[in-house]
Amino acid sequence: MTFFYLTHKFYNKYKNCKEILYKPKRPYAVHLIEYNNLIFAIPIRSNITHEFSYKTIKEKNKSKGLDFTKTVIINDLKYLSKQPARINQEEYLKLDKNRHFIEKKMLSYLKIYKKALQKPNTNKNQNILSKSTLQYFHKELSILFNENNID
Repeated sequence: MTFFYLTHKFYNKYKNCKEILYKPKRPYAVHLIEYNNLIFAIPIRSNITHEFSYKTIKEKNKSKGLDFTKTVIINDLKYLSKQPARINQEEYLKLDKNRHFIEKKMLSYLKIYKKALQKPNTNKNQNILSKSTLQYFHKELSILFNENNID
């Protein structure tokens, strides 16, 4: 299991997308999942408080782990760092051990997002759609959603 950072080229391309996480001095490591010819980059975060995630380490009221709501789609490998990112060993072991479960959970989040798109006016769905970085990748997702690869 390898982790990467997103490059400055990626952040420049999506600089007007406010939900995409960007910290120039402390970049987010991302885990890649390839599904149906799309590459999903899921960031590791340290203050996750919602259900759309895979939590690795819990401390008091905060959890560390993968945040599916901040997943981006990589359509060019130039957007990934050449060198792998290094992450906490305890987190790495838990993520590596559960990689298949993580993929299932990510696909489940895609289904939830797709359902929210069908009824965007409810409060719950507005919240899902407005906080998700997938809103910037509808062109890429349309292929996946239109072919009913995600039901």
